[in-house]
Amino acid sequence: MVHRGPDEAGFCIVNGGRVGLANLRLSIIDIKNGHQPMYNEDQSVALVYNGEIYDIEECRQNLIKKGHRFITRSDTEVIVHLYEEYGMDFLDKINGEFAFILWDERKKTMYAGRDRHGIKPLFYHVNSNEFVFSSEIKGILSLDRIERKISPDYVMSTCITLYSPTDTFIDGIKSIRPGHYLEISDEYGLREKCYWKPRFNTDNSISFSEAKEGVQHYLVNAVRRRMIADVPVVVYLSGGVDSTLLCGIMAKLNQKLKAFNIGFNEAIYDESGIAEETAKFYNVDFQSVHCSMEMLADSFEKNLYHNEAVIVNPHSIAKQLLSAHVHQSGYKVCITGEGGDEYFGGYPYFRLEQIWRMLLSDSDTAKKGLKFLEEFKVKEAPTEFAMWDHNDKWNQNSSFVGYHSFFANRAIGAYEMFHKILDTEALGITSAQQPGNLIRRNYDFEYLRELHPFNASRFISLNQLYTYMIPLLGDRIEMANSVEGRLPYLDRDLAAFVSKLHPKYLLQMDNLREKHVLREAFNTELPPHIRKGKKHTFLSPNWDSFLATSRGHELEEELLSVDAIKRTGIFTEKIQNI
Repeated sequence: MVHRGPDEAGFCIVNGGRVGLANLRLSIIDIKNGHQPMYNEDQSVALVYNGEIYDIEECRQNLIKKGHRFITRSDTEVIVHLYEEYGMDFLDKINGEFAFILWDERKKTMYAGRDRHGIKPLFYHVNSNEFVFSSEIKGILSLDRIERKISPDYVMSTCITLYSPTDTFIDGIKSIRPGHYLEISDEYGLREKCYWKPRFNTDNSISFSEAKEGVQHYLVNAVRRRMIADVPVVVYLSGGVDSTLLCGIMAKLNQKLKAFNIGFNEAIYDESGIAEETAKFYNVDFQSVHCSMEMLADSFEKNLYHNEAVIVNPHSIAKQLLSAHVHQSGYKVCITGEGGDEYFGGYPYFRLEQIWRMLLSDSDTAKKGLKFLEEFKVKEAPTEFAMWDHNDKWNQNSSFVGYHSFFANRAIGAYEMFHKILDTEALGITSAQQPGNLIRRNYDFEYLRELHPFNASRFISLNQLYTYMIPLLGDRIEMANSVEGRLPYLDRDLAAFVSKLHPKYLLQMDNLREKHVLREAFNTELPPHIRKGKKHTFLSPNWDSFLATSRGHELEEELLSVDAIKRTGIFTEKIQNI
C-alpha cells in the first residue's frame, strides 16, 4: 500500500482503543504541514483522507468568517472544519475527488465516504466483530482472518458488463458507492446514506449558443482548479479530442507544460504521431513512451496486483507503464481525460443505439439508418467488440431497460455464455444474478426507464466509469506509481451543466457526430488535424498479440492450461476439455 502514499505515514487510536485510523500520504499541497490524521482544536474530530478539494480557498475563507482558525494550508484541515460547521452536509459544499474516514468522538460515530464519481476508492468488510476499511482490497486481505471466496455477484455483474458499484471479486468485501457514505455507530450499527446521484433533467430553455458558452466556461474552470498544486502538473495526451482540449487549455495557463503519451508498434493502435502534432500546435514539451507487446506481457501480473479486478484489454497495462514513466520523470500529478465520453456521449455505442432507433422509424429514416450503419461499421471497425457490437438480437431487448440498449444486448449475451462455461452451483450463482435482477439492484431502475434513451445510456455508462474505467485506467494504475490523476471532465459544476443539455446538442443526429457541443465550444482552438479528424478511442493491442510473446505464452501455459482451469473449480467440464 506504500505506493499510494510514499511521502509519510500516520495513525491514531481513539474511542478507548476500539477505533484506529491510518494514512499513507502522497503530499501535493502544503507538503510540510498536511500531516494525517488531521484533528480539530480539541481533537474530538479525527480525519484520514485521500484526494483533492478544488474550491478549498473559497471554503476556507467562508469558514474563517464564521470564526474557524487554521494552522495549515491543507485541504484536509478544511474538511475537518467543514464537518464541524455543517455536519455531513459538508459533502454538498465541496468540489473534488476524495475518499475519507472521519471519527466524531462526541457522537461516537464513524463516517466513511467517497466523491460523487468514485474517483478515489474505498473498500470495507463487515462482520459481527469489526468494520475494516482500506483504499485497496489487498489492505483488507492482509488480515488472515478474512475469507478468500469469489463473489458470485461480481462474476455475474461486472464480468458480464452490468457493472456493480458495490461488489468486488472477493465475497464479503464491498466498495462504498460513489456519492454515498457509511455511518457507523453502536446505536444504529451500519447505515448507508446517499448524498448525490446523477440526474439528467433536460433544460429545454438552454439554447445551443448558451450550451457552447457554458461548456467552455465550466471546462476551463475545471482545468484551472486542477492545476493548483505545490508540485508541477502534467497532462496525458492521446489522439482524441478530450485530452487535446485539456492540453490546449493547460498550455494557455502554463507556458512550461509537459505532455506524456504512450505509443505502440501496431499502427492501428498508435496515436503518438497525432499527439506529437497536437503538442507542437500548442507549443508543449512532449514525451512518448514506446510500449511493446513484450513490455505489456512482462507487466501483466503487476497490473493485476494493483487493479484487483478483471482485465478485459491490455490497455490498462499500457496506462500503468505510462504512469510509471511519469513517476520516474519526477512528476506526481497528471491531468487526464476520463469522463468526457460518458458525459458528452462519445462512445461508439451512443451512435449505434441512435442508428437502431432510426431503423425502427418510418421508411425514409430507416433507409438513412441503414446507410449510417454501414458507414459506422467501417469507421468503428477498430473498436468493435471493445466498444460496440451488432447482432440480429438487438431489437429483442427493449423491455430489459425500456429501450434498445447496447448494454442490455451485451449483458444478455455474456450471461448466456457464462452459464455455459461456469459451474454455477460451485459459484453459488442463483436466479438473483439474472441480468434483469442485477439491473434493478445496481441501478435506479424506474428512473432509468423514464429517461430519453441517450440519457439512459449516459446514466449506465457512468456506472461503467465508476466501476471499470476509473479503476483500470485511472486511480489504481496511477497510484500504483504514486501519481495522482485529476479529472476535469468529472468536475461537479461541469457535470451538472452538461447533464441538463438536450441530447441533440451532444449527438448531432444528421451525421451522428459525437460530442457535438464540446467540439463546437472549442472549435477555433482545436488543431486542424483534430478538428477534421474522427474520434480516437484509447486502445492497445489485443490478447492475441499479447499471447504471441514469450512471457505471454508462459502465462497462457501457467494460467490457462487444462490443469490450471480444473484447479479453479469454477468452470464446467465442457470448457475444461476445450
